Order: sequence, then structure tokens, then C-alpha cells
Amino acid sequence: MEITELQKDLAATFRWTARLNMHEAVANHFSACVPGSSDFYVNKAGIHFSQIKASDLILITKENIEELRNKPEVVDSTALNIHGTIHEKAPHAKCIFHLHSKYATVLSTLKDPTLKPIDQNTMFFYNRVAVYDDFGGLGFEEESIKMANALGNKQHMILANHGIITTGETVAEGFNSLYYFEKAAETYITALSTNKNLNIVIFDEASEGMLNKFKMGAIDAKANNRSTMVVESRITYNNEVKENEEVDVYCNFFDHDKKRLVVRYEMYEKETKKLAATLESMSLYIDLEKRKVTEFEQEKLDIMDKFINENKEKFNSENLVLSGKLKK
Repeated sequence: MEITELQKDLAATFRWTARLNMHEAVANHFSACVPGSSDFYVNKAGIHFSQIKASDLILITKENIEELRNKPEVVDSTALNIHGTIHEKAPHAKCIFHLHSKYATVLSTLKDPTLKPIDQNTMFFYNRVAVYDDFGGLGFEEESIKMANALGNKQHMILANHGIITTGETVAEGFNSLYYFEKAAETYITALSTNKNLNIVIFDEASEGMLNKFKMGAIDAKANNRSTMVVESRITYNNEVKENEEVDVYCNFFDHDKKRLVVRYEMYEKETKKLAATLESMSLYIDLEKRKVTEFEQEKLDIMDKFINENKEKFNSENLVLSGKLKK
């Protein structure tokens, strides 16, 4: 049988996981659906991640899955249950990566495993990760259904006291999330180890709300295969906001060119009305399928220009840095 590009891509992620020392030898599983089908490839049992080849991936189909349940020497039954069920019940999870990487696993052992937004990587995952805290130890069929339900429409999921699952429409997207989740967890766990107060950034929800206005939020990104990516940001802290204090976030500047947008937010402590922090960021518009910068569609340009015209009198262009990089 001819080796497909999908198999080659998936096999490469096992070797990279081993090279990055994020593996547990022969444990854990990655899987990827065949385009236009419910069939999926998963790693064969008992092969070290560093040695997995494209030809070592087993194709799971409706016709052979029951037979393979009785052949644990070929495919682990937990892989069939967990990956098979999530692929079936979460259609957006075309590719699934389950790992017990060091920092993601440490995070999963915390009473509150929420990844707080304290840097660019942790911001990316804020409010985008489900938590499954009812893990029974083995992914039997009933447990797999509960896990798929817990994932819901989110892309990633922490398995309490166990590890991490990331998903993606493509192998590249799912593995990219796996890599950066581990980096984000490393930053967060290291920050916690200092036993100092964290500077938690609370701009993420405001940013997602803004992108939704321009039809570039998470839902539209999934549908159109295009999304924004923050490439540069500047944060200024004025007054400390404690974790449980309420804040208001306002957009006080917005502009764009054909491929970039710049936005500045101000965060105010709700009770005292004091300015707590300011964030100025520049984002590029990315074609996720082609993996390159692209131009905004005319519909999005019209929506952004309307927003600017309606709010320009409220904007403050003083002390901006990144807006000067727009190419008008």
C-alpha cells in the first residue's frame, strides 16, 4: 500500500516529540483522520516514539475496529476507545495528540489547572482548554464518551492528574498546539514556583470580542481557515490588579492596513477607576491552509472601516508605537 503524505506528517510528529524529550517511550498516542472519512491512523503498539515510521501507523476503519480491540499487541485498546470516540463525537478534532509531557502533566495535577494568561503562549490558550476531572485511570468505552463530551467544541483538554490532549484540523495545527501548550505550561509552572504574585493579563476576552466584531474570531477562523496572529505586543502596567478584582477593558485605538491590524486596550480597576494596564498589539492575517500572510477580505475591511468611523473620536493616538508599522 502506498504511503500517504498524511502518514508521513503524522510519523514526523512522533520523532519530533522524542527529539524534544516530551515522550514516554512507547506510551501515548497520536491519530489523524483520513480526509473525507471517519477512518483514522494511529501508532502501532510497542514502538518507541523515536523509531516510528509512516508504515508503522495502523489504519482504523469501521470494518476492522472490533477485530483490533482483541489485538492489543497491534493497537492499544485505550487508543481505539479514546481517539475513536473523540474523532466520532467531536468532528473538529481531525487530528488528536495525547501526551504526558512534563509540564502539562504537572499542570494537570493542580487543584485548579487553569492556564492563566501571563505571557503570549498562555494567552493563546486562555479559555480555550477544557478540563476533564473525572478520569478513572484507563480509557474504557464509557470513559471515552465522557471525555469526548467534556471536550465539547474546544480544541484542547487537560486530563486531571494525567496529561493533555490537543486537537487540530491538520497534523501541523494539532502538533503546533501540543508544542506550544507544553511551552505555556512550562512558563506558568515556573512562574508559580517563584511563590510571587503573577501579573495576570486580562485582555484576552476583550481581544476575542473585538475579533468577533470583524468576523475573525475563533468560530470564523475555523470556518474560513483564516485567523489573526499576534506578532508584536507592548504591555504597560500601571497599578496591580489582584486575581479576584473586577476590571473593565476598553479599546482606545484601532487601525489596519491590507494585512495587519493594530489595537490598543486600556484596563481599569472597576471599583477605583484607576488605569491598571495598557496593551498595544499588532496582528497579521494568516491563511492557515497555505500557512502564509494574506490580505483581509473586502467584507472584513468594510466592517473594520465602519468600526473606525464610528469610534475614531474616542480613540487616542498618543504614545502609540506599533501603528507606525502599518503600511497604508
